[in-house]
Amino acid sequence: MLQRTTAANSPPLPARPLRVLIEDPALIVDDLATPTAAIDVTACCGPRDEREVCPLVMDGRCPLEPCDVVVSALKGPWATSVRAAWAQTSTPMVDATDLTATDPTERLHHHIGAAIQRLWATYGAME
Repeated sequence: MLQRTTAANSPPLPARPLRVLIEDPALIVDDLATPTAAIDVTACCGPRDEREVCPLVMDGRCPLEPCDVVVSALKGPWATSVRAAWAQTSTPMVDATDLTATDPTERLHHHIGAAIQRLWATYGAME
């Protein structure tokens, strides 16, 4: 599985950034940057074929954790199993498989927005 972490070129924040894990092969590109230092994005392409395993599905732990929220746009043979494995954790997850945008930057912005909305729905209602 390929992964990458985007880097923001902003001054450090007084608190840790929001940690978002995005499972989307379209985001494994060299020139993608997070729009703000307040969000730390790690992108994972997920298993590339049925022979490559996903540690989350096989062992119950993602090597890219910890994260605050997961956005999954995976398709293919492992997609359903990966989303089911995330559902077994306490990490909020967004299913973003219906996104039709092809531009990586547009996809990144959509995924970040979906992550924030999911966190707001999960934790904002608790106040």
